[in-house]
Amino acid sequence: MVFWHPRECGPHNEKHMCEMGWKEGEKSRWIRKAFILLWSSLISIAGGLVLGWWLHKYHPSNKQLWMELNLKV
Repeated sequence: MVFWHPRECGPHNEKHMCEMGWKEGEKSRWIRKAFILLWSSLISIAGGLVLGWWLHKYHPSNKQLWMELNLKV
């Protein structure tokens, strides 16, 4: 993240950009990176929840012992 530096404000830069303290495009780039981080975190959490649900429901130690009992009989 690059903040405003006094040497960067001059006739080639717009006045409102210098007053805001951002280079052109820095704010949108930061917002895009934050959105990607949020989205990937939500996807990871959702995947972990699905995996946890699957392990709870279908893991062999959870109420699936009838398969082993039928094979031994």
